[in-house]
Amino acid sequence: MPEILCTADDAGLTEGVTRAIVNCLDSGSLQGTSVMAGGYYAAPAMRLLRDRPWAVTAVHLNLLEGKACAQPAAIPDLVAEAGSCRHTLGSRWRALSLGTASTKNRLRAQVFTEFRAQIDAVRQGLGTETVRLDGHLHVHSMPGLLPVMEDIFLTCPVAYVRIPLENRYFPALLPRLLASGVI
Repeated sequence: MPEILCTADDAGLTEGVTRAIVNCLDSGSLQGTSVMAGGYYAAPAMRLLRDRPWAVTAVHLNLLEGKACAQPAAIPDLVAEAGSCRHTLGSRWRALSLGTASTKNRLRAQVFTEFRAQIDAVRQGLGTETVRLDGHLHVHSMPGLLPVMEDIFLTCPVAYVRIPLENRYFPALLPRLLASGVI
């Protein structure tokens, strides 16, 4: 019988979201959550989750809300000068689907840098070596980011990846996860 976990996304995004998630974890309504490392309440969220080692936690990979975890100078196409995310899911998709080869490669390199910074922030904040991955609005499953995710699997101890069972994501990501040994 497959294990079913009830989890919430966006811990760390704001204080209110985080406190609601922690209350549900404490009441037993949830078994886990994903943490938005660049959220406005990320550090306190990770401290609260560290006190709940039984909670299943994941990195909620994000390119759309909050602050970047990488230095803004390293990811200029992803953030405004102050380091806040400045694009929509649609604009990311367009750039990765319709951009030139050099634009796509530059964006992928910057996304890899940001995703690794988010993963490292959560690993450090929670005191864990391996990570589970999820993506804000399934950004980790965008077909244009599959090479980035392959590089993440090769360079980071990933224990689990949430695969959205939506037709536009599932067929592209599954073979790569199988080939990488993540699943």
